[in-house]
Amino acid sequence: MFELNPTKQCVEVELAGSGDILTLYYRAPTNAERLARHNELVKREAGAKKTKIVSYTFPISVKYGSKLCTGFETGVLALDGKMISSDPAAEDYCAEWKGLLEKACPDAFVVVDSIAFRAAKLPGADEGGIEYVEDDELGPDPSEPSTPTSTGAEA
Repeated sequence: MFELNPTKQCVEVELAGSGDILTLYYRAPTNAERLARHNELVKREAGAKKTKIVSYTFPISVKYGSKLCTGFETGVLALDGKMISSDPAAEDYCAEWKGLLEKACPDAFVVVDSIAFRAAKLPGADEGGIEYVEDDELGPDPSEPSTPTSTGAEA
């Protein structure tokens, strides 16, 4: 079921350093935010015939993922050995949680960005991906110079 008027959306992120699963809550982006993000990723110069696409999108994804992130499930993030919360009503509330998370694990916000800004996709679109194989499975390296073969016209 896809809720058309969700009060809280969430995504689970595995933290590589600890293996913990962090549940982040986020809101849907507004159309204005969608447009602003797109305009940061795709540059158009006045009078130019080219459209330039930003190749290093990480900072943009962190920025918008952080902006959309509204909180996290308590019980995973700690500061100085004490669990913290993103809930202002909680006793262990930490007002700086977003900045601290961005500094320690900006990839978490990239995950939020990638889910929130791609709420729909074609069925099976994620089935491709990348497969890592051993060199010998790929055949000869095309970047190595080839050895000339005999043409039959030898001296």
